[in-house]
Order: sequence, then structure tokens, then C-alpha cells
Amino acid sequence: MKKTQGVKRICIALPEGLAEELDRATASSSFQNRSNAVAEMLRDALISRREKINQKEVMAGSITIFYDESRNQIQQRLAEIQRFYLKEVVSSLNVMLENNYRMEVFIVQGPVYRLREMVQELVACKGVETGKLALTGSTLPPLHARKKQKQEIPS
Repeated sequence: MKKTQGVKRICIALPEGLAEELDRATASSSFQNRSNAVAEMLRDALISRREKINQKEVMAGSITIFYDESRNQIQQRLAEIQRFYLKEVVSSLNVMLENNYRMEVFIVQGPVYRLREMVQELVACKGVETGKLALTGSTLPPLHARKKQKQEIPS
């Protein structure tokens, strides 16, 4: 049975301007209340901090790129990069957009420094307009668990 996570109350004091900005952000978004807004903002900030502090930490996330498919051999080059980072790429999705543009999303997991290297290589390709890495604090479960030695079942 899965254990649910408890909630711990804390009290913070904010400058008036920052508190008002928090209230505006809460009202104009899907946050139910200030606590949810602050928790989400803290989660994002802590993930960002973790990724900066420990470049070897394994994290999961996505890389989204937009590119012009009419550029000479760009799809071949992107495939080469994906193949080079095969250990990190869990899956990818390719969507055709208007005017010869495509959006490609890579679901990735690996050491932060490897994921950053990959996005830098992708963005450096001629024809790639934008690219962004978004990480999460959670990781994927092992996709292919190692099998134990098969034991003989008595008949």
C-alpha cells in the first residue's frame, strides 16, 4: 500500500509587494490557494538548484526543439545525435507543423551534464530555431529490470 505524504505547516513573512505579486499569480492561475502556489514555485526552484549543484545527478525530463525540416540533412543530423545519446533518450515524439517546421520532444533521463550536452548539440544544428531542457525531481522506474537466474520449478 502506498503511503501518502503528510503536510507540514510553515510560516513565512514576505515583503508587501512580493505578497501582492503572489496573490495576483495565484488568482490568475490554476492554483487553488497561496500554499499550492508557493509549494509549486519552491519545487521548481529546488529542482533548478539541484540540477545546478550536482551535474552528475540523474534526472528525468524533456527536451523540446523546433526546427525547419527543409534545411539540408537536419533530420539525419538530429537522428545521429539521438543515437549518440541513446542511453539518455527514453522516447521521442515528432510533430509536423506549418511551413516545413517540426516540433520534436525527447523524453530523457540521465546525468544532468549529459542532458545539457545533448540539448546544446541539438540547438547547434543549422535549422533548429529553439530548444529547451525541462527537468523534474523524479526519475523513471527501471524500464528493463534485470532478470534473476531462472530457477527450476519442481514438477
